[in-house]
Amino acid sequence: MKSKKIFLLLENIRSLHNVGAIFRSAEACQVFCIYLIGTTGIVTPEILNPKLNKTSLGTEKIVAWRHFWTIDEALNDLPKNTDIIALEQTKNSQNIFLNLKSLILNPNVALIVGNEVSGVSKKALEKAASVVNIPMLGKHKSLNVSSAATVALYQILSSFRIC
Repeated sequence: MKSKKIFLLLENIRSLHNVGAIFRSAEACQVFCIYLIGTTGIVTPEILNPKLNKTSLGTEKIVAWRHFWTIDEALNDLPKNTDIIALEQTKNSQNIFLNLKSLILNPNVALIVGNEVSGVSKKALEKAASVVNIPMLGKHKSLNVSSAATVALYQILSSFRIC
């Protein structure tokens, strides 16, 4: 995946177990960098919470990561040639399994996933070029954020024809 880079933006994820699981998936999918935004998994901007290691199994030492207090700071740090995609169920969101390849036009893609309760912020949704969802067939209408991020990452890889 030398020519394509995936950035993963975690916006105010409250559970360190979710953050750790996302680090593991990010490592498996060769995510270039994880952006921890707001209160996501930190004690201070310089130190990840040690509890995160329980589910990350050390992948926080392998996957590059940065912390930003706001979505604007994170988005401004991305390379210019990056497609920004938010993973959220909205009235106008598109099925991630249909036409994702047509939404990724640049060499880089940034996937935004949001808080377990409130989801991706309105501000982040407005900044995203595309909003995608994972269709739900059961009674529950959403997946755990770490599961959803993993599904989306593998779908992005599939659109790159890597897996």
